[in-house]
Order: sequence, then C-alpha cells, then structure tokens
Amino acid sequence: MWPGTPNSSSWGGVIAGKVIEKGCTEPNDELAGMVTELATKIRENMSLKRIKVLKAGANEYLTSYIHGDGNIGVVVKLGADKPEVLQQPAAKTFAFDLALHIAAFNPLALDKSKVDPAFLKEQEEIFRKQQEQDEKLKGKPANVLDKILQGKVSKYLADICLVDQGFVKDEKQTVAQALAEKGKQLGAAITINDYLYFKVGQ
Repeated sequence: MWPGTPNSSSWGGVIAGKVIEKGCTEPNDELAGMVTELATKIRENMSLKRIKVLKAGANEYLTSYIHGDGNIGVVVKLGADKPEVLQQPAAKTFAFDLALHIAAFNPLALDKSKVDPAFLKEQEEIFRKQQEQDEKLKGKPANVLDKILQGKVSKYLADICLVDQGFVKDEKQTVAQALAEKGKQLGAAITINDYLYFKVGQ
C-alpha cells in the first residue's frame, strides 16, 4: 500500500518518485502496475504512455504548471550565466509565465533548429502543392514562387516555434524579445534551455 490518501495527485507523486528513483525513461511493467492500482482506487481509466525527466544543473531553474483540471502539464527549464538571478522572484515569475504561454500555445519546438527536417520538408511540399493549385499564382516566375514559398515556411516556423511566438503576456513582442528584456532587467543572459508539454490522451 502506498502512503497518503488514494487520490491522483498524491499517488501520482509516488509514481513520479519511482521514475526518478529507478531512472526510468519509458513505461515498464512496474510502473504500469502502479498506475493500474491507482486507476482501481479512484475508478478512472488510466495508462502511462510516456516519460520524460528534466534535470536542472547548477545554473538552471525548473518550474511547472498544471492547467485547469489537470489535462495539460508544462515544465520549463531556464538557464542563466549568473545562476543567482534565477532565484529572484522576477525570474521565477517569468519562468511561470513561460509555462502559462506553453500551455496556451503548445509550441512544437523551442526554435527553428529544433524542428525535425523531415517534418519541415513535408510542410514545404504541402505549401508547394497549395501554390500549384492557386489560380492567382499561375504563370508567376519560379523565383517569385520560391520567395512566396519561403515566406509561408518562415511564417509557419514562427507559429510553431516557442521563441518566435507572440508572448502570452504581451503579444506585441515575441518570447525571444521578452526573454532578452527580462535578462536586461535582471542583469544576466537568460535562456530557455528546454521545456515539456504533456496533454492527457496524447
């Protein structure tokens, strides 16, 4: 029997603790059994689909956010060249605001360098076929069509990459701009080193 009351939050913490203790990187039989026991106690249909652990180094700070009724969970890892600034309330608040942003917009990648090339090529082909079917673009020179295509790709990347999205607290500036501004306020170079977005059922 696990310690604590039989609810998803306390027992979920026990499962998370087991993941850390054993260094699990993917679901296994032991974890599946724990989830089944929890599901039986709270009478919910549950399964463990994936595991990812974020660890903070000496110059990093982790914060988390659970949205609404628990369907979305976010973890953000900030870094700084002056680690002491990450303990300041302004830095912690900013990290939490980033978690709110990620929960709201679900970026597919941190920045352009993190986008899977195969996925990007697939999107380019979709945009190219759309161009071929657009009557307004019939007869346009190849170089013009290429520029239009690259413009669509750039806009798409800005939509899906965290640092290029309009910041949830001020959509007039991108997340990257908000990050740089916060760094100036704190007197340190601040970076988003990693993040997680998990949604129940995905």
